[in-house]
Amino acid sequence: MPGPLEYCIWLVCTLLEGAVVVCAVKSQSFRRYIFLNLYMGLSFLVSVFRYQVLSHYGMASSEYVYFYYYSDTLLTIGLYFALLNLYSLVFDEMKVERFLRLGAILLLGGTAWFSYAVVQQSSHRILSHFAYELSQNLYFVGLHSQDARNTSTPDPAGPGAGSLL
Repeated sequence: MPGPLEYCIWLVCTLLEGAVVVCAVKSQSFRRYIFLNLYMGLSFLVSVFRYQVLSHYGMASSEYVYFYYYSDTLLTIGLYFALLNLYSLVFDEMKVERFLRLGAILLLGGTAWFSYAVVQQSSHRILSHFAYELSQNLYFVGLHSQDARNTSTPDPAGPGAGSLL
């Protein structure tokens, strides 16, 4: 079981997740960053429900483990769409938003199909292993696409100039 420090950190993080949504509503920017705000709201709700499941069943229970991994998969998919929304805002001026959405949907579908294919061959508990595998693969795809975007961006100072960061 988590100790008092872990519960305190959990509470602070949960309150901050809720505060992000409240600030977005008050500043009237909720619709502009709709998927990011939905992700933060979902993260807040998941955190509250995780605490409920943890306090009712305990950390070693299968209920908590299943709830943790299924909710993690939902959060990963939500984060995927939140990042897609932010990318579409950045690339909106370049008029490639439609291609970005199509590519992201194809990438999500391909990742889900790959995760299912891997799990189907190796497990009799397809749904629980699929949730875990999909979550891990989406993390990998998200990190890899971010890394590819960062390495393909030319240095504004010119080739061979080096970066200060």
